[in-house]
Amino acid sequence: MRFVLITVLFLSSSHCVLSQDVQSALFHFENFEYEKALRDFESSKNQDDLNFEDSEKIGYCYYITGSNAKGLPFINSLIEKDESAAHFWLWKGTLEKESGDYASAIQSLETFKSKSSELNVDVLIESCKQMQDWKAYEDYEIENMSWNDMKANSFGLFDGHEIVYYEVGLDSAKNNLSISTSSEVFSQLLLMRPFLQDGEGAKPIALFDNYPELSINSMTLDQNGGRVFFGATSPLSKNSIVQASQIYVAKYSSLDTPLENAALWEYSGELDSSSFSHPAISSDGSLLVFSKMSAKTSGSDLYMSERQGGTWTTPVPLEKLNTIGNEMYPVFQGDSLFQFSTDGRPGYGGLDLYSVNMNDLQEGQNIKHYKSPVNSFMDDFNYHWFNDSIAKLVSNRVNGKGDDDVWLIDLIMPIVPPVVVVDDGFDDWFEKWNLRQIYFDFDSFESLVNQEFIDGYKKYHDKYELELELVGHTDSRGSSKYNLELGSNRAGWMRMQLIRAGIANIISIRSVGDTELVNECAPGVKCSDEEHRLNRFVEIKLTIGETKAD
Repeated sequence: MRFVLITVLFLSSSHCVLSQDVQSALFHFENFEYEKALRDFESSKNQDDLNFEDSEKIGYCYYITGSNAKGLPFINSLIEKDESAAHFWLWKGTLEKESGDYASAIQSLETFKSKSSELNVDVLIESCKQMQDWKAYEDYEIENMSWNDMKANSFGLFDGHEIVYYEVGLDSAKNNLSISTSSEVFSQLLLMRPFLQDGEGAKPIALFDNYPELSINSMTLDQNGGRVFFGATSPLSKNSIVQASQIYVAKYSSLDTPLENAALWEYSGELDSSSFSHPAISSDGSLLVFSKMSAKTSGSDLYMSERQGGTWTTPVPLEKLNTIGNEMYPVFQGDSLFQFSTDGRPGYGGLDLYSVNMNDLQEGQNIKHYKSPVNSFMDDFNYHWFNDSIAKLVSNRVNGKGDDDVWLIDLIMPIVPPVVVVDDGFDDWFEKWNLRQIYFDFDSFESLVNQEFIDGYKKYHDKYELELELVGHTDSRGSSKYNLELGSNRAGWMRMQLIRAGIANIISIRSVGDTELVNECAPGVKCSDEEHRLNRFVEIKLTIGETKAD
């Protein structure tokens, strides 16, 4: 979402006689059709005759549409004429960010901060710092859907169907025009309406036939309650509350059955003049999330209501997800993933797509940012996965057909050959020799060193980053000091034998003497020679390196 802060700058100004292209450009500009306005401005042969206010409009069109190549030189020319205008630096910094010149972008945005406190651009500056380390998907295909038109299109899933939203006009009798008719004629009032999209094209659905005056921005199915929740505006209404987007609810049968008695949801903005939009219900029907804008929110915030019995709880803000920016377009993906768009976190452009696991939804932990090409330098939202690599989203990114377009993205996953695990015998060898006890005769520090252990250690040491410790033990006969020394001699003798056998790696030793007896043969306790013998050994302790332990 581009920062739109300068409408006051674009008040009507006096003109001399203007060319037809410029008149057309100004007409499109006043109707927020910036790409059309820019094309007409650029095709005009008398741009030099434009006043400074109209030149500003051209610069704004470059900024809004993300036209870096032509936009940056043009905006630089505006700065040369009026360096004090803060908004020029915002436009310049934004386009520099999108062109990958992050250092210049930071400088321009810092200049904007020094000249204006109207907007907080700290997120943009932080984005410039982080983007240098972001890694985009390397192998992908992206397609602008063939059925997008020159106006705004949107997309969603509902009751197992793919729903596409088109902007259509109203005739004098307040009936919805067809998509083709709306494309052929200009209507001062365009309403967003849902259509069923399949291989044969867009088919009207009867669901909202009883409400032709509503502009529908989204809908979601409450399968448990058999109701549809939908976000809509009623721009022709005399009620200012419903002129803004609100959430409505009605009993649902099928797409072919017109809704009746649709009413404002009990928590809609009728109570506090808030704007409610983009309701989304989780797959199990337990959660309802939507975006809300009011005097108490900073931009649009995400709110959540929980189903308790047959009712919904009072909505509460998702404080861990919300920022000082806008959080919008919630989408539940299956039963484990929640997605939303925001301009309040570091991102490529305006609204960037983020996701969070359902388990972390309320705590806002492990929030993940989608990298390019999922996110672009413009607005990206309504992201729906169809499988591990293919998804559709809505975006006003460059090279589209109209305002918002629906795009198909295939993040081609590399084919990873199966890992063939070969049993090299290590597990069996390790299990046999780790913590193995090598026994000694009485008052002796000489014992046999097994060749199987030596061969295995040589074989596996490097591969598994083995570390070896030898721990000397004695029986309780003799003084503690003597036994501690004897245990050390036994461990040292074994280390020497291993070194002579060709194990050149570091081997650590230590002695515990008679402090860790394996039976009850403590000093003063009568035991047989065989029982004492069980306490005379060197213990082999093997450790696998940290990088191999997984």
